[in-house]
Amino acid sequence: AFYQQTLERVSSLPGVRSATLVAFVPLSGGGYRRQTAIEGYQPQPNEDTELNSNIIGPNYFNTMGIPIVAGRDFNAQDRNGSPGVVIVNEVLARRYLGGNAVGRRLRFGSGQLREIVGVVRNAKYRDLREEPLPFIYTPLAQEPQSGMALIVRAHGDPDALVGAVRSELRALNKDVQLFAVQTMTARIADQLATDRVVAVLLSVFGGCALL
Repeated sequence: AFYQQTLERVSSLPGVRSATLVAFVPLSGGGYRRQTAIEGYQPQPNEDTELNSNIIGPNYFNTMGIPIVAGRDFNAQDRNGSPGVVIVNEVLARRYLGGNAVGRRLRFGSGQLREIVGVVRNAKYRDLREEPLPFIYTPLAQEPQSGMALIVRAHGDPDALVGAVRSELRALNKDVQLFAVQTMTARIADQLATDRVVAVLLSVFGGCALL
């Protein structure tokens, strides 16, 4: 209920284009790896079948700007008690299902079979340098979590929204604190910081060698 009210109130703030929730923020270095069996796919001997996944709230793909290329997004019917559903990325669809993933099924460990209802464009998940990874998204409504990150897409300067978002959270529950606030631009810059330092040093050494 708190998550639902948070999204409703934050989404209505001036300057907010959309808002969502996610268990692991992209490019944070973290995430789930789950033993996965894909119906109709026979793993090779010693093949790693632990695949990366994340738990997402409503409107995640729209907020993150990730296009849905086949099937559909999660909807209000994908809730606790309903048949399990997942969305996969293009890499997984091609590698394990020949590109025809919608309507196929998979399971995590010994859990229930879940239907693949959509395929989305590949993205970066843990870091910018990773090779394209097979990836699975599951809906928050079917896997409730006690800790989620709020992602807000802004019309203008995202930093200008921090105060308003903080006020809405405080109004809902004064014990819930907003922390580790960072724009995606800043997160990307952090990942590229080492590359920039190396580039500067190479330029300096190259200049010294030339002199």
